[in-house]
Amino acid sequence: MQAALAELDEDVERAMAWQDLGQYHLLRSDPDNALHAFEEARQLAQVANDQAQLINIWLDIAEVYRAQRNWAETWRCYRNVAESITLEGTALQSGRLNHGEGNIHLHQGSLTLAAASYNKALVFYRQTNDKRRQAIVQMNLGITFAQLNEMRSALDHMELAERLFAEAGDIRGQMLLLNNLSNLLRRLGNLAAARHCGERSIALCELVGNEKGIADSLVNIGIIQRWQGELEQAQRSYAKAEHIYQKFADDRNVAVVREYMALILRDQGQHYGALRHHIQAFRLFCQVNEYNRAAESLNYIGALCRDRGKYSWSLNCHKQANEMYQRMQNQLGMAESQGDIGLTHAFWRNWAAAIQSLAAAEATLVTTDNKYPLAIVRWGLARAYAGQGELDRGKALALQANQAFLELNAQEAEQTERFLQAITNGTQFDINEFLVPLHLAK
Repeated sequence: MQAALAELDEDVERAMAWQDLGQYHLLRSDPDNALHAFEEARQLAQVANDQAQLINIWLDIAEVYRAQRNWAETWRCYRNVAESITLEGTALQSGRLNHGEGNIHLHQGSLTLAAASYNKALVFYRQTNDKRRQAIVQMNLGITFAQLNEMRSALDHMELAERLFAEAGDIRGQMLLLNNLSNLLRRLGNLAAARHCGERSIALCELVGNEKGIADSLVNIGIIQRWQGELEQAQRSYAKAEHIYQKFADDRNVAVVREYMALILRDQGQHYGALRHHIQAFRLFCQVNEYNRAAESLNYIGALCRDRGKYSWSLNCHKQANEMYQRMQNQLGMAESQGDIGLTHAFWRNWAAAIQSLAAAEATLVTTDNKYPLAIVRWGLARAYAGQGELDRGKALALQANQAFLELNAQEAEQTERFLQAITNGTQFDINEFLVPLHLAK
């Protein structure tokens, strides 16, 4: 095909052909060759001074960098698009720009900004009647609202995305949607419906011969099986998924499976086995530049150390995770790791340090609109203040946390209610009853 490209005389035609080749490589998950083809296309379009085509090519290059999770280069591409789009841009190009910006905001934990960008993209996609892209944005809005713990809105967006994918005849989109819908239904506690979505996704994947899609669905089903206490079945699902990922040399998803396997081992009380799997996941995430997930692995390792009473080790892990989140500009991750630092200090009965770290986490979480981690941090602060004898302050924070837990139907509500009853009834209060292992980075 590359030999044929050389035969084309017009720079514009050659640029379009290189762009088509790049999109072919991108669909085949070959980012290196895709990037080479898009760069060839960009240079030719630049020579031809075709600004409209240049915008499209920059958007394609941004997709490659996004697939590689190279966020700095992705932003650079979007800046180049933004400089040109006011003069030459079409509705579709404007939609793709806002869509891409939303993806980065979502990755960085800036959820309100992500939702705003996605809604802007929808306006443009509706102008072009692009149902496939509308479906993708609706699905991403569902993911965003789920992270904001606005579950009704999340479900509405997911259901609309499912209808749009069906209307567009996009089977691959339907497979991805079913996996995300399965995650959402699981969080809502509807495990039967979540499992059904996973099984439907596997059926679609088998229909089109998408092995990696089957693996993704098996991971989702494994999570549900673990929640239902079917630990051996979950291990088998994860093992099948890992075998497929290894076949495709997909180290990122191998790491994801190792992380989930570690959680099963924790459930079974096999702390050293869990630690080994978390460490393996951490190393693999680092190898593929997935530093947000690597930081999450460190938080899991830190929580394991805290559960075993290794508080200095726990603090070291959570501090390293916090530094990684800072480098990735992940505000939510920074707050969660800061909260874990505070919890470790609380378990160590170092109340002043616990309050300092948890208060810093609270200040960040208030700005991210993420209700669940904020409630967790306030619950940690309540215990820390109570631990140093400030029961009234602890009670006020516990009331805030309890209200949020009740709204979110979270299991922590039972513990905060017992805490409030113990203080209100004037019974002999023992803070040790309420210092149980609780890991923020779920």
